[in-house]
Amino acid sequence: MITERLTGHTLADELDRRLFTPLEMRRTYLPTKPPEGIRGPHNHGYLPDEQGRLHDVDRINASHLWAAGGVVSTAEEVSDFHRAYTQGTLLPPRLQEVIDGRERPGPPDGERLCGGLFELREIVGGAPGFHAPTYVSADGRLQLAMSVTLNVRNDGVRPMVGKAAEAVLCPGR
Repeated sequence: MITERLTGHTLADELDRRLFTPLEMRRTYLPTKPPEGIRGPHNHGYLPDEQGRLHDVDRINASHLWAAGGVVSTAEEVSDFHRAYTQGTLLPPRLQEVIDGRERPGPPDGERLCGGLFELREIVGGAPGFHAPTYVSADGRLQLAMSVTLNVRNDGVRPMVGKAAEAVLCPGR
């Protein structure tokens, strides 16, 4: 609402103009017409209603619920975004410092994978029915982005995703 009031444009238009177009993220967008669903091939997340019937959540109007958290993207373009952010090319240096709380770009915190060989930041994304983490190294060169459809109870999904990330990023370990 703040963005729309200050600019006179929708949040979807401002995200496209300020982020997605400059980063050449052609398949990334903020859905604003939920009955149309998500464009192109994608996984589906499901949530039960009060009667226990499952509903496909790609028809939720996330732009009204989570603002930028409702952005739909591809793993490749999420990686492009995080690379630009981590390597300090997305924002002016002063703004990067304000956001990171320090001068150098890179993950302000992170979990150590590969026996401490790499410091990676897990950036958790998702929506109802989805878990979509991205793992990014301090220099932005090593990345893994994935999206997982959750079961209704989500039993053990997040630890399994972490183990999958470690298997990919730490071969032979």
